[in-house]
Amino acid sequence: MSYEENKAVPVVSIPRRVHQRLVATLFLAHGSLIAANVASFALMPIVATQMMGESAAGVPSTVGMVGRAAAGFPMGWMMDKLGRRFGLSLGYVVAIIGCLLAFFSLGWASFIGFCLGMFFLGAGRATSEQTRFVAAEITRKENRAKALGIVVAAGIVGGIGGPLIVPAAERIMLGWGFVAGSGAYGLSIALAVISLVLILTMLYPEPLLLSQIVQRAEDDEDPKTAQRNAASTRTFKEIMAEPRVMLAMSSLVIGQFVMVWLMVIMSVHMDKNNHDLAAITLVIAFHNAGMYAFSWAVGWVVERIGHVMTILSGTCILALSAIMAPLSVAFPNLAWSMFLVGLGWSFTYVAGSSLLSNSLSPNERSQIQGASESFLSIAGGVGSLGTGVIYASGGMPFVGTLGVVMSLVLLLFLGWYRLQPQVVAA
Repeated sequence: MSYEENKAVPVVSIPRRVHQRLVATLFLAHGSLIAANVASFALMPIVATQMMGESAAGVPSTVGMVGRAAAGFPMGWMMDKLGRRFGLSLGYVVAIIGCLLAFFSLGWASFIGFCLGMFFLGAGRATSEQTRFVAAEITRKENRAKALGIVVAAGIVGGIGGPLIVPAAERIMLGWGFVAGSGAYGLSIALAVISLVLILTMLYPEPLLLSQIVQRAEDDEDPKTAQRNAASTRTFKEIMAEPRVMLAMSSLVIGQFVMVWLMVIMSVHMDKNNHDLAAITLVIAFHNAGMYAFSWAVGWVVERIGHVMTILSGTCILALSAIMAPLSVAFPNLAWSMFLVGLGWSFTYVAGSSLLSNSLSPNERSQIQGASESFLSIAGGVGSLGTGVIYASGGMPFVGTLGVVMSLVLLLFLGWYRLQPQVVAA
């Protein structure tokens, strides 16, 4: 019997300590896996260039994105059938396999093996991204955005912690006789193992069962919603046509596209305009801070002003960052532009994820949320591949202009949403 078929769940409250432990476990596991990704990301183009030449520099990251897009929906389906702990654990096992393949492929000088490792690591990352939804579903609706934002904030830990410990790991691996670059991927193995151990030992009781407890408590308070959830047999197409789901997906996908569109090309733009590596690294640090450092506060904002106004705020911030990017090549302007695009992404990401979770019945969540991760990865891949072409054609003014245009598209979605006659307050 699958978890979704288990109807014998007593209606009791989740103890606060249990809830805090579960959210903390999800935060740490996700943060550790992000650190594994970030630790390996910087070396991907270097390894590819050494093995196959400059033309292959972007291949491993693209393959990783394909793995991330491919894994989203099936992992969501599996988490519905076999439980959240099993699904997350399987995802982290896949990530470990990917890191191991990448690690040994360095010594074998196998480009195919290295790319296959990146595919599996991307699939593991797609699974780990579901931790924010697991935190949301074990939390009552009025506090859901805050719990989700806390888990998203794990990105700042992984984004900063991973790169900081790579040099020490590299020294250790070289001292043991491994080839150059092994430190980053050896570290990634260890971090992915930490994520797996955390989920196996600390993520209990099963979050899917706890989400049913939360749902039943909310159903008792709102019988009409309970009847609608119980009778929900919507197809994928019907779910995706629902206005709140469309707005949530638009917020996630367009926010991701604009963020990647501006971020990916920034290091090239700075290098072309004679900024040194230290300045480029600092701007990326500003960007990561904008993305993750305030996501917990964005969850609080969602609870205060609602999903629609939070998405609107994020849209305006994204547009402002795209306007700023071409204005000057001075370091302060570029740093603030990258900080703002990260912050705008945080607003659209947290609000969109929370709205999506609130728009789905319990038996719909994992598969649709998994599909959202696939859509995010596709948006990121298109943005990553396309921004270089546009930059080569017209420089940063063209890149910034398209960033503004895409922000306006999200603004149009917001306007369309407000005109829908059967929209529930969001």
